[in-house]
Amino acid sequence: MEARGSGGDTQADMAGGVKIEALGLQLGPLTVAVLDLSDVGRRLLHGPLDLVLGRELFDATRLSINIAKGRMWTTPTNIGPDGVLLELKTEKGIETFAASVEGHGDVQAAFDLGNGGAVLVGADYAKEIGLLSDGRPISVASGGGIGGAKPRQTLRLRSLRVAGRLLENVPAAIDATGSATKLNIGVPVLRHFEIVTDFAARKLWLNSRAT
Repeated sequence: MEARGSGGDTQADMAGGVKIEALGLQLGPLTVAVLDLSDVGRRLLHGPLDLVLGRELFDATRLSINIAKGRMWTTPTNIGPDGVLLELKTEKGIETFAASVEGHGDVQAAFDLGNGGAVLVGADYAKEIGLLSDGRPISVASGGGIGGAKPRQTLRLRSLRVAGRLLENVPAAIDATGSATKLNIGVPVLRHFEIVTDFAARKLWLNSRAT
């Protein structure tokens, strides 16, 4: 089948009946994609990458995540988390939450813990709000995960508002792939928050107490 990544599309084989244990949870049997992750590991982790585990874990339980402290654990659903509650919506198979760029209205931003780099701005949305035509400095750098490295236009967002917190001078890149959402917010921004996810309940809490 075709696997769509932030670097483009690639081919993957499929394997069924796979069981995975993570955070004390038994997941599966699952049908998983099998593909070469060596390029992604070498470029992004500077080491081996054996497994990408995403929706199966997040759909199974409520999770607490503190990126700054390098911790992730399951958390009970009968305790109300601290922080700003955001509704999750699914777009293109990805969970998204509301965020805004430079005072423009809220749009849905992909919640992407697999993005360890710049905020990604969909090419159509960047054109809509004039990011590429307002005179700000623009350069080109290589980026992307699964699908390989691709040249991208890079720039700085003057501001990005997430869960009521205003971040300034935020590194961003233009995502021209067909799977792009209007925004994709990853680890460099999310590390400013203590995170609680509850995909089953369609909820996300972001607490800026992390920093």
